[in-house]
Amino acid sequence: MADIATDSKRRRSVDGEEKRRKKHKKSHTSTGDDMPVSLAEASAAAGIEDVKATINTDLVGSPYHFVTLEVHVSLPPLYTANPTLGVRDHFDSMIMSYVPAARGVILAHSNLQFLDRSAKVMYDSPFACVWARARFLVWKPERGGKLEGYVNLQSPDHIGLLVHGIFNAAISRKKIPKNWSFNEDFETGEGQWTDADGNVVDGKIAFTVMSLNSSSEIISVEGSLLPEDAQPTQKKEKKSKH
Repeated sequence: MADIATDSKRRRSVDGEEKRRKKHKKSHTSTGDDMPVSLAEASAAAGIEDVKATINTDLVGSPYHFVTLEVHVSLPPLYTANPTLGVRDHFDSMIMSYVPAARGVILAHSNLQFLDRSAKVMYDSPFACVWARARFLVWKPERGGKLEGYVNLQSPDHIGLLVHGIFNAAISRKKIPKNWSFNEDFETGEGQWTDADGNVVDGKIAFTVMSLNSSSEIISVEGSLLPEDAQPTQKKEKKSKH
């Protein structure tokens, strides 16, 4: 009976700690409103601003990049016996969040390493603080890069797309070729864009990345279909004086 009571008490303690951890995490992952916020503000609201980027290895021609980050992690007492699990859970909470130090959205992590021989407990805080390093797979399309997305919304003002089945992209009217036209069915209130040859714009289309934006923790891409935006930017050469 004593063993059963002890086990029950231990489970209640662990459950209580888990609830407090989730409550603490929730308080750091909500912006509290639906107004657009900057990428830095979105990441700060997620509680992941204390990050250092040390190495950046790019996959050539791809929006996916490998970045090594050093992260300061505060571990709750729940992970005292298994700090590795605690850090991994913390890194898991960063997935699908924009991290300014990585300049992109975290998709996965690996190669966890502790940078401190022991964790530090500050004053009367129950949290153990430690620096950890890991390799992160980051999605960070850059201006001028190429992406493909499936058309999922059309209106006179823009074309909406879904990239990789996850990220939203929008092409505003000013970034749509002028010889394209929007044909609206006034009976249904719906319509479709057609290109210069009269072909309906549908399915998967390629576009040029203009910027990466965040609104209420939702990451989206602003794109362009204009030929001039697809041209690589050429640096002006300085003329030497003789």
